[in-house]
Amino acid sequence: MLVEHVANSSLWHVNNACLAAFPSAAEITMGKIPTEFTQALETNK
Repeated sequence: MLVEHVANSSLWHVNNACLAAFPSAAEITMGKIPTEFTQALETNK
């Protein structure tokens, strides 16, 4: 995540590829965890 300060504002830049790799809180709460996420967790053990 990067922030760019312009005058009195802050512009935030988020890496969409990183966000896509993590399930949302709502998905986890409802038990809908993407298989790509669980496979990545198992790979990083």
